[in-house]
Amino acid sequence: YSLIVWRIIKIGNLTRSNFGKLYCFSFATAFFIYVVVNMMMVLGLLPIVGSPLPIMSYGGSSMMAIMFGLGIVMSCKVYNDMPVTKYKKPIMDKFIIFGLLKSLNND
Repeated sequence: YSLIVWRIIKIGNLTRSNFGKLYCFSFATAFFIYVVVNMMMVLGLLPIVGSPLPIMSYGGSSMMAIMFGLGIVMSCKVYNDMPVTKYKKPIMDKFIIFGLLKSLNND
């Protein structure tokens, strides 16, 4: 599990977008906490609360969330070479708003 967390953090360091960095670091933290809590429950250091061990235990929604999260991390790695662009407001929004205002004024 430490290898998986280390790899997610490495992907986060290599990602150029702020969303990718924030997502990878927060997912690595959540994954690490899942593992630590589960292992502490097995050792008897924490009371058993029912959180499954990621990737190993069969928990329906938990497994789906972990796999979905790992998919987004892999997407951050695959699309790392894409240029990071700033959001530009589409010009069509102005035309749509003015068209709506015209149609309201004509009624």
